[in-house]
Amino acid sequence: MRVSIITGSREAGHLHAQLSKASLIDGDDLPDAFDADCVIDASHPCETNTPDIVAARCDDQNIPYLRLRRRAWEPLAEDAWLDVANANEAADVLQRDWRRVFLCLGEVDRLPFMADDKRWYLVRTGQSMAAVMPPQFALTGKDGPFLVEQEINLMRHHKIDVLVTRNAGGKGAVPKVSAARAIGVPVVMVARPAAPGTEVATVRKALSWLGGSVRR
Repeated sequence: MRVSIITGSREAGHLHAQLSKASLIDGDDLPDAFDADCVIDASHPCETNTPDIVAARCDDQNIPYLRLRRRAWEPLAEDAWLDVANANEAADVLQRDWRRVFLCLGEVDRLPFMADDKRWYLVRTGQSMAAVMPPQFALTGKDGPFLVEQEINLMRHHKIDVLVTRNAGGKGAVPKVSAARAIGVPVVMVARPAAPGTEVATVRKALSWLGGSVRR
């Protein structure tokens, strides 16, 4: 079985390692037609455009499509989350006394915050973005993995009032959420977009969807 895997998450690599006839496709370089028997979209859990494009092209070609996306984070009783649908809503709900913001969003989702000169932002992104950042944005590296204690120290050092992040799920990015919980920092949590078609949360379930016994 020829399987095309859309990359963008750790799960994409893990799934690829389990399959002998699988190709990896970058979500930024999607083909007009897939040369495959099925497509598994393992792009980033918060990706907006790629899943809709891939699902539509699979439907046009009558190719089975599956969305592989790890489970979202769930708030605990002690969490102070504000759940919002998108980055625009996240910018709108920032309270007046939240003057120092830890902003952990992608490049496009940062746009609603760019003109806000009433607050100071600590932005987790690559240093290559420094030239296009407004003066109220300070950059901190995005290359983890980060430990909860490191994230606590970072937020305390910069006197962070609120964390704004996407609900990526998984273990890799959760330390900042755990740190906010530990020191009582509220979180504006940007929800994931709805997934088109069938969705599973684990590589094991994706393999089961493929047929149960996948030859290596």
